[in-house]
Amino acid sequence: MKKHFTLLFMAASLFMVACSSDDEGYNADTAISHYTPMPQDDYRMVQGIKMTQLYNGRNFTWDYTFDYDAQNRIKNVNCDVTTFAKDNSGKYHKVTGAITMNYIFVSENIMKIHTTITSEPQGIINEDSEYKYAGEFSNDGRLTDFAVFGCEYSMGGRLSKAYMDNERVYSMSHDGMGNITGYRCDSVNKVLADYPNKYEYSVALNKTNIDIAGFIGNCVIEREIPGNENEMYPIVLLSAFDMLGQRSPGLPKGEWSYDAQGSPVKGVLSDGIELNIRYRQ
Repeated sequence: MKKHFTLLFMAASLFMVACSSDDEGYNADTAISHYTPMPQDDYRMVQGIKMTQLYNGRNFTWDYTFDYDAQNRIKNVNCDVTTFAKDNSGKYHKVTGAITMNYIFVSENIMKIHTTITSEPQGIINEDSEYKYAGEFSNDGRLTDFAVFGCEYSMGGRLSKAYMDNERVYSMSHDGMGNITGYRCDSVNKVLADYPNKYEYSVALNKTNIDIAGFIGNCVIEREIPGNENEMYPIVLLSAFDMLGQRSPGLPKGEWSYDAQGSPVKGVLSDGIELNIRYRQ
């Protein structure tokens, strides 16, 4: 495998200086990249998704809004988060926060992502942090390296293996349709996890520009990205925007409802996650 790009974590003051200097003059609409998004003629463009999960009798919510550039590539993601945390006395407190992601296509094969996580109130849960990631695309638009891992793809473009800097190796499982069904994780000849059939899918195909299975975290390698360990769902959304090879074409297993155009607008998944999808007009 090629060398991995190093994830850079900086103090807030240094980070802001780096962002302002590195990206000066950047124009998302004219930037050139090997990465190309799903064609708008074939898929509905999603403007946002609200995800809700009931946990310990409380609704945890993540409300995402997506902003695209002139070439329909993802440009910015803003997510309002509502969670709950215990203080030292065991009392639950409501915690509101936000996750912001900025995608920067530096050159044909290099992409950076700037992620900011904030929360309120402080002292109960402290998630305020800023991250800067880098990745490299192959000529066919798939990420070969990102932050702490390198990727290997099958002849059909499916993600087959991912090699972590910490010596873990993920082997991905797929069904006959190409959906990611699970994974195996090995480290120095020791099996850490083996779940080949962890994820199930509906018969209905996903007709949105977002890989919904990737959006909810079925591409488990994104869990290894520093800064994502304490988040319930991916904070960089690589798989969701088809950057990690062929997407999972099916909708995750659950009860789905559709609009007049046949596009999914609400899904209650088998694990209790509820998704409400809104589309770009």
